[in-house]
Amino acid sequence: MFRYIDHMGIIGEILFKHYLDIFRDYVANIIDDYRLRDGSGSTRRPLLKLAAALSLAGLSACTATIPVGTSLRDGAPTRGPAGWADFCRRNTTDPSCDARPLDKQSWNELQNAQNRMRAIVWADDSKNFGKSEYWQVAVKSGDCEDLSLAARQRLLDLGWPVRVLRLASVFTETHQMHSVLTVEVIRDGHRETLVLDSRRPDVTSWDRLADLGYWFVVRQSASGSAWVKIDGGQGRGWKQT
Repeated sequence: MFRYIDHMGIIGEILFKHYLDIFRDYVANIIDDYRLRDGSGSTRRPLLKLAAALSLAGLSACTATIPVGTSLRDGAPTRGPAGWADFCRRNTTDPSCDARPLDKQSWNELQNAQNRMRAIVWADDSKNFGKSEYWQVAVKSGDCEDLSLAARQRLLDLGWPVRVLRLASVFTETHQMHSVLTVEVIRDGHRETLVLDSRRPDVTSWDRLADLGYWFVVRQSASGSAWVKIDGGQGRGWKQT
């Protein structure tokens, strides 16, 4: 391998010297040609001409070296390196860490959004929209998805970043399909997922709901419109898969 690299280096050096000699001859010809036609012996104008030629050559070379390829395809989310987790613990406001510091103000905003959501009258989509499934931010009434969207919108209006507010589809302890809003926060240097659930009076943790028998199945990706599976989301009473 090293011998191959050495040979390639020698070949590259020979080619470089070859093209350098050609370039020198080209420069000399430009200057000589202009001296013969101008009669002044000055090299100022041919050098300007040369500079323009070099600029065009540089642009062409730059364009020619832009590679063409395909995009990387992301798979399922996975645990990041330990160093990245430590970085996020020390830089809780970094946008890439996808979590909101939990303090008194942010906690009050979460609970306020929860209370507002709970104040909306529950109604299914067939009554409101004449369809079996129709997601819309609830104003006066709505089902679990609409209520979760209303809580999400309330927090967005308060300046919460969209990447930390992620709708999730779950099964409840009674094995009914349900939707909630998950919220990524950082508290005391540790990342947590809190949940705004229209079935419960207060903001709680996903761990507490799992203990009560919830199964967190899928939720929104932190970016884009895709959804992702939730690993280990089965709560008490559900068979682990």
